[in-house]
Amino acid sequence: MKCSVWFASLGTSSWPSGLIDNEVTSFSVFQSTNGFPVHCYQDSVRVRLFHLEFPAQQFKNMPAFRRLAELSGIRQRNPRGEATPACWPDEGSVLCVPPNSHIRIGSPEGHSHLQLGFGLSLFDKLKNVPGVTFRASTLDKQDRATPLWSRHIDPNHRDDRSKQLVSLDLGTNEISNVLIETISDSAAANSHAARTPYWYQIHFE
Repeated sequence: MKCSVWFASLGTSSWPSGLIDNEVTSFSVFQSTNGFPVHCYQDSVRVRLFHLEFPAQQFKNMPAFRRLAELSGIRQRNPRGEATPACWPDEGSVLCVPPNSHIRIGSPEGHSHLQLGFGLSLFDKLKNVPGVTFRASTLDKQDRATPLWSRHIDPNHRDDRSKQLVSLDLGTNEISNVLIETISDSAAANSHAARTPYWYQIHFE
């Protein structure tokens, strides 16, 4: 089961339709092809379940699960591979992106605000690495972009190293899609393995 949302759904009181009429007898933990943070694991592990008993949970009341489901849904709508889900000790569930990335997150469908959580993860805080600009734009039916918001993150500033959160007013104009981007300060952006931009919340309100 490669989908982390489905794996987490094993503990919910109502399984998704794709899991109904199935019984979990074992699962495997294997190395991902996506690199960090699991590139340090070398061997696959198979776990066989002889007895599995736990109280079912109402995941609709768990904000962390809803956030994971939203991030996974956005990744599935952008199959080019720019977004990679990960779970880090400090940030939790995040959607890792290259320093230069473009992701369409869909139509607001009647919502008036967009909440974006974002940040820059540093694997070596002693290195002097270039910053990244996070940007959001609205798209009309002709795919014409209107800038909505931007925020520059400088990893050399201590306040910029923490998780950031912003709520954006989408206005009253007709919007067919919303585009979120990361733009690196460096021309050789993807060569800096010491930093990874990420989105940890993308939610219409």
